[in-house]
Amino acid sequence: LYVGRIDPEKGVMTLVQAMQQLPQLRLVVVGDGIHLQDVVRWVRQNQVSNVEFVGPKWDSDLTPYLAGARLVVVPSIWYEPSPMVVYQALATGKPVVGSNIGGIPDLVTEGTGRLFEPGNISDLVQQIEALAFDETLLRSMGRSARRWAEQNLNPDRYHQALMQVYAGAFQEMAE
Repeated sequence: LYVGRIDPEKGVMTLVQAMQQLPQLRLVVVGDGIHLQDVVRWVRQNQVSNVEFVGPKWDSDLTPYLAGARLVVVPSIWYEPSPMVVYQALATGKPVVGSNIGGIPDLVTEGTGRLFEPGNISDLVQQIEALAFDETLLRSMGRSARRWAEQNLNPDRYHQALMQVYAGAFQEMAE
């Protein structure tokens, strides 16, 4: 599953090119953007029949796509500090295959997914294959992803951590 804008910096072209090498898998692309028609045209011209574009989905309309996914791919080629789709994937217990750039490696750990070099199609294919065909690993990473989300996306824990940061900042200002 890919969820997000279909703009050049998001790396969707890298992902669909990788899918050309993975005909036994199906990619669902959720989103819209300035690069959509270029990507759709490339998919059609290259007869990549395992890629489906479903348009933008929000809130409860996105839920069935996340629930039905084996994994979520975040193929960004630009520095993203904290992509929302990674949080959504982890919260729904889905492993993430993400670009090793920006804040993505801070969120995608060895236990919750795999990283690949941005724009590197063969590395992306390798990381998707390593996960998609190993049911035991998918389940294990899915459980780890959900556990990470429960621990790190807990509002009470977030509030406590934020208050500690503020307390430390005020203490430094007072000194």
